[in-house]
Amino acid sequence: MTENPYQSTIRADEAIEAADLAEPSTKRPRVWTVFVALVAALLATFVAQVAITIIIAALLIAGGTNPQDLPQQMQGFVVTPMGFIMLAATGQIVFGMTAYFAARWSPQPTLSRLGLVRPRVPLVALPVIMIGALFPLAIGVALAELIALAIPPDPSVAALYENMTSPMAVPFILFIALAPGFVEEMLFRGYVQTRLLQRWPAWVAILVTSTIFGIFHVTPHAIVFAFVLGLWLGVLAWRTGSIIPSIACHAFVNGAWNVWQVGNRLWGFPETPPVAAIVGGGVIVVACFGLSVWLVCRKADRIHEQPMVR
Repeated sequence: MTENPYQSTIRADEAIEAADLAEPSTKRPRVWTVFVALVAALLATFVAQVAITIIIAALLIAGGTNPQDLPQQMQGFVVTPMGFIMLAATGQIVFGMTAYFAARWSPQPTLSRLGLVRPRVPLVALPVIMIGALFPLAIGVALAELIALAIPPDPSVAALYENMTSPMAVPFILFIALAPGFVEEMLFRGYVQTRLLQRWPAWVAILVTSTIFGIFHVTPHAIVFAFVLGLWLGVLAWRTGSIIPSIACHAFVNGAWNVWQVGNRLWGFPETPPVAAIVGGGVIVVACFGLSVWLVCRKADRIHEQPMVR
């Protein structure tokens, strides 16, 4: 029986197609788009905050403020809880929109591109990881205190807590915990670090992301604090394959720190806790951090990543 002359060609085409499917694409994802998105977010935040400042100034003048007294009134307003929330919310909205729309334009599914997938650690372990995040918080605070010996802290931070009122305390704490906790993780550990990990070694991607994250906090003390915390959040996102743990830790750290600060001002919290509380709490935090390191370095390899939404 004579063989079909086209059969060998068909088989060759099938072999080529199978090889193409078996071999992953060697095309490397673009990195420059990440930095363009960050610059765009920074510029858009500046423009948006200038716009909201102009609106606030117009409202103050409409309320009877003398234009000559406007600069002083504005300086006083931005260090009130309401003024802070208005300006900070503007930046958070811009950050969130930047991350979301940049991810939407990616060929990857949006949730996967942002790292909003099920983590490779059990969700029941999140409380331990959240408490353990207080350890890098303590290191960041200690380094910020050292810098404060040479560079005076921003007085507007102290003024903000001095102007805190009981009606604004809970909204302030919830905002400062939830908004940056979700939005900043979605932008930095989600959109930025996820892409950098596809091109660079993990330590480089985490270091660069944490540095940018710190710089976005502007003042030297906040930069150092955010950089240290960002390193741990970056490791969490990398090892768990998800930003869910870093969101939880970021929100918890921000919330806990501000509960303490507001508590000192309004609720009678002592500025220096009792020694027993410091020692006992320190042991718990260090133990939780050690367990967190074990979880993300050992257990994460044994649980497959699953999207939260299909």
